[in-house]
Amino acid sequence: MKWSSLFPIALCTLLSTTLWAGEWVVPWLSNRDGEWSSAITINNHGTEPVTYSLHAVRANGESQTIDGLSIGAQGQVILDAADTFDQLGSGGGFALFVSSSSDSLSIGAKVASLNTASQDSPALAGAINAKNAYTRLVFPSMPYAFGANSAAVLVNMGDEPIDVVLQLFGTQGLLLTSAPITLQPRTPSPQLMALVFPELVDDTYIVVDTQAPLIGAAFNFNAQNEPSLMNAEPVPTADLDELTPLLMAMDTAGTLASGYGDSTEVVLGKNTPSPAVDKREDCPAITREFNPTQEESFLTATLDYGTGCTSMFGVFHSGSVSLTLSREGSLTAGWMSGMLGFDEFVTRYQGENFSIDGQVRAEGSTATRNFTLAGDWRAEADSDRYGVYGQVDAEVFLSANWRDNMFEVYGSYQTDITNSGYQYSISGEVPQNDPLQFDFATCIWPIDGTVTFTVTSGYSYSGSIDFGTGDCQTAVVTVAGQSQTLDLSGIY
Repeated sequence: MKWSSLFPIALCTLLSTTLWAGEWVVPWLSNRDGEWSSAITINNHGTEPVTYSLHAVRANGESQTIDGLSIGAQGQVILDAADTFDQLGSGGGFALFVSSSSDSLSIGAKVASLNTASQDSPALAGAINAKNAYTRLVFPSMPYAFGANSAAVLVNMGDEPIDVVLQLFGTQGLLLTSAPITLQPRTPSPQLMALVFPELVDDTYIVVDTQAPLIGAAFNFNAQNEPSLMNAEPVPTADLDELTPLLMAMDTAGTLASGYGDSTEVVLGKNTPSPAVDKREDCPAITREFNPTQEESFLTATLDYGTGCTSMFGVFHSGSVSLTLSREGSLTAGWMSGMLGFDEFVTRYQGENFSIDGQVRAEGSTATRNFTLAGDWRAEADSDRYGVYGQVDAEVFLSANWRDNMFEVYGSYQTDITNSGYQYSISGEVPQNDPLQFDFATCIWPIDGTVTFTVTSGYSYSGSIDFGTGDCQTAVVTVAGQSQTLDLSGIY
């Protein structure tokens, strides 16, 4: 095999590589012998079996985690809290976190008071998708009645403790009273109105504003201790200040590029190559539209290289790249989705053109920085240097976790390479136990991790791309026991 023929395989798999795709939270369940019981219902609406994990945690930090549970396609499981969380045992209430490799689940919960005439007085609620955690919550109804009580449960979905203020408003819309509380990360905080606001004798609603994402639920108990339950309502907010750094970067991109081009020519003696290249400050032409009050397509931007131009960095491109962002909630503590589109985009690498046409879609939490990515695109090339001819069709499914100040990425990919002389089908994965690690502050390529692949072209063979070389310039491609170092510098 020509080693140059490995280049299209490596190039296609560099960008292609599912982290759990969904997380749901039930803010409060109870399991106390003779007083309270709870049950959890989990439904799989997908056409494939999925696995999921459960994590129960009390306000005092006691917890139990159960991994590796499964549910069949179109299936349902009903779990009794006492039997499922036997190590946690009878005691105070707890929050339940459910995570899965699929986003096709729906989850409900039943909390029942046993110390009533029926010995089973239930309240029902649905689990809250973690993407619906927001920095502003409203508890719409906190009724007051003599002999009865109400309670609010808040869960801080961030990674650090936060101080918040419960603000109680009355029927006239006036602030009646407030109380500061501290919320520990990913731990429930129950607030019984009779204890927090003993002077309260009015129907109220609660507003909570903070800088971290929250979810919550409200209970109301009548004089017979029978419960009712509702989830708190998130109030999406958009703060223009949160986007100021991005807008400033877009406004100054041309200036920075021009300054970079000038300084490299003067300081490093990197003069315009021969034949002369016309570097342009308006390459690309940047357009953008920002609408902070809307959620759908609140930000759109286009980088347009037209029929072809050379930027101040000395890189030739043609075509265009477009970006569309939509959001739910705050820009820094909500849920965001986006689409990056390539319209006949061409980049010139070492004198030869490579093009790409397609789109990549991503969505995830702006609070945790965890996200999933899926995309499909077609790339074309005609390169004597690397023996790359024809087109590449690719699909990718990625998952990423933000850990230790870097992204860890794993997932699967599928690519098909076709020209008049051959056809490759490439499938593979980035293993979860050896994920790609990205530190974008220092390198655009992974600084560690392995991509594995299997190539089928009449016969099959397997290989890998190892980024654990200790630098940002190379990766080691191995096929059938033979290895060669791939130079990553200059690939834009």
